[in-house]
This record gives sequence, structure tokens and C-alpha cells, in this order.
Amino acid sequence: WCQKRNYCETNPAKLVDPIQEEPPDTNSLTLEHCLLILQELKGMDKAIWCTLFLSGVRIGELKGLRRGDLSTSNHQLVVERSVYKMGATAVKRYGKPFQQTKSGKDRKLTIPQLLCDILGEWRDQTRGDENPYDLMFTNPRTHGVINDDEFRKALKSAATIAATKVKGSEPLDLADAKCHKARSAFARIYLSLGGNIEDLRRELGHTRIETTMKYLRWAPGYKKSAFDLITGAELGIALGTRFSTSLNDQLRSL
Repeated sequence: WCQKRNYCETNPAKLVDPIQEEPPDTNSLTLEHCLLILQELKGMDKAIWCTLFLSGVRIGELKGLRRGDLSTSNHQLVVERSVYKMGATAVKRYGKPFQQTKSGKDRKLTIPQLLCDILGEWRDQTRGDENPYDLMFTNPRTHGVINDDEFRKALKSAATIAATKVKGSEPLDLADAKCHKARSAFARIYLSLGGNIEDLRRELGHTRIETTMKYLRWAPGYKKSAFDLITGAELGIALGTRFSTSLNDQLRSL
């Protein structure tokens, strides 16, 4: 239609890459896994892990969080910057270890009460510590940006203990005890609780919705038909008619 009326030279639908449906990933962290790991962590490691799986921030963004980025009264966490992967080299080259977020945009995240409590408590404990960048998390030896390698070691140790305590149907694979897997767990929890995919895109800081769509494979029941999630009464009200089995069969055949 567009080509016939000279609105475009080619079919725009052919320029869109189709989204490939992937099988559900059973080897990812569940909410139970994340909470069991949280129980085994202490101090700063506990606050870091809680932030990762309850806000979905990247590890580089977490390392750049400032104390003032947290508002416990508004349940809000502001993500404005990330940390260069070059570390000390970045300070020599740019004069600071920070850069913009991956998307180049700031994000204001609404966070749950549990994360507010843990981050607020950690901020109060470290309020008097030396901190040139006013960071939420600092290296205890240098008072600069944290060394996430040390956190990863603590995470592995906590996951080893947590794996023996899992009661659900999905075992905890130690290979999944990674920082970015916590981001995937956040997406999985968000979607399983009925979260909107577009809202999830903004929360994760993705520029393209196709990137966010990859996280659908972590959502249980993602292959269900939309009509499996709608009750007969709700459908009858929407259509202004009395719901019947024959009507349901007709809709499924469309």
C-alpha cells in the first residue's frame, strides 16, 4: 500500500529483524535463589547483592552510585553514571573513573522496601567514612571505587551454601552466581509478577525493546496464550455478552 502510493521505495516490514523465540532458560536464578544467597552475605556484600537483583542495575552502574542517589522516603534510586572498565587508567586519562550510563540517559528506579531498608542501613553505617566521590560502596582500603572481584568471591562462597538449602523445583547452579545473572533474575521476577515489557525496558536502561524481549525466556509460562490468562467473566464483560465455550473456541481459532 505504501509502495503503491510512493510513500516508500521498499517494504518497511522487510527491514525489521524478526524476534527469534528462544526456549525457556531453566539455568537462571529464581527469587528463592537470590534470597538464600542474600542470607549468607554480610555487610557491603549483602547490600551490593540486594541492589543487583532488586533493581536490575549493571555492576558498573552500581559501582558509580552515590549516597544521595537513594531516597528512602520516595523508594527511589537514581542511576546517572557508570564506572569505566579501565579502572585506574581511566582516572589518568579522563581525571575521573566515571562515564555516562550505557544508554546515555539517567534512570529513576522505584525500588522495594527491602532494598530501601538495606541500602539505608548501609548508608548510615558508612556515613562518617572517608569518601572523595560520595560513593554508596567504596573499597575499604583505598576509599575509592570497589573491587568487584572481591565481591564475586564472596558471592560464590554464599551461593555454595545457599545451593544446599534450596527447597524449590529449580536447583541453584553455582555457575549462575554472577553479577549479570542477578540482572536477569530481576527481569524474571518482574515479568513473573505481571510487569509490563516496556516498563522493564526502561528499568533496565535498554535502548531497543528487542534487547528486553530476550528476557522473556526467563519468565515462567511465557508461551501461554493471552486467553489462558483471562477468565470467562472478564471476557464476557469486555464483549458485553455472556461468555460461552463456543465463543472461546472461535477466539482461539483466529
